[in-house]
Amino acid sequence: MDIPIGLPPALTPTRYEPPSPPPAATRTYTWREWGEWLVKDVPKDIKRKVTDAYRIFKNKVLSLYGKQPTVKSTLVSSAIKKNTAKWMIPGDEFKDPWVFLNSARSEVEKIVNDVEGAKKVYLVLTCELVKEDSKTKQKTYTTSHGRSNTHAITVNISGEYEKMREKVLESLAKFQKNGSNWRLHKVEKLEVSVTKYEPLKGKGYTTPLPEPLKGKNAIINMKNEDNQCFKWAVTRALNPVKRDACRVTKILKLQVEKYNWEDIEFPTKVKDIHKWEEKNNININVFGYDEETKKLYTLKLGEQEIQRKQ
Repeated sequence: MDIPIGLPPALTPTRYEPPSPPPAATRTYTWREWGEWLVKDVPKDIKRKVTDAYRIFKNKVLSLYGKQPTVKSTLVSSAIKKNTAKWMIPGDEFKDPWVFLNSARSEVEKIVNDVEGAKKVYLVLTCELVKEDSKTKQKTYTTSHGRSNTHAITVNISGEYEKMREKVLESLAKFQKNGSNWRLHKVEKLEVSVTKYEPLKGKGYTTPLPEPLKGKNAIINMKNEDNQCFKWAVTRALNPVKRDACRVTKILKLQVEKYNWEDIEFPTKVKDIHKWEEKNNININVFGYDEETKKLYTLKLGEQEIQRKQ
């Protein structure tokens, strides 16, 4: 009897691979077909809202990939030696405020940036709304204004435009929410108001704080006799004391030396503060005060200035 020498090689299992399914037929769907599919099973009482949502979505996609109407501004008023001016951008070719404001951005930036020096900017978006009586089917129209806050621009508007746009849309949405079944019918126009102003400069102590600010006990009004108010105010803020905080003391003069003041001009303009920030790696916020409205407004936010220069 013959005995085999050695053992047969061990079997190695292989992974099962299921057969690939046959390729599916491809087809390109149009916006109309997709829209019909979207709303075909939607209840009638909310079909209009779904249709509006589809239209807005379509316009937003087209704003990214499609060609939009050209926007162009017109100067409609100018006064006080051209220090105050208003431009109008027609929006009648647009059906969606978001798309219109995005398309108008470059034109708004051009308007604002062409005005030399510091300025205050204010946007107003005008839209027409419509609602329909469920019984009589009669339509009623009204006008709504979406307003931004007033922004003080000392460099350029690019960093502020998104905030202004969102405030405009928020204002418009608030009107629709508080109304009764109002729907957007069309965009009419965007008004851009620009007012030139002289930004605050740090200077010596001249007058006391306005009463509304003085009463808050939250602001130190340095009593210096030179034009280096910026230097003394910043140093005091970084080295607080409990008594006589507004005085330029011998100790404060020594504390000033801890910081780099090279190439800083006095009195210091708001637009030049970033130089000190970069040298000392410290951010500074600057606010103005409108005595007519009794409100503070932003002149500069330290973090935004740093981001702008990166």
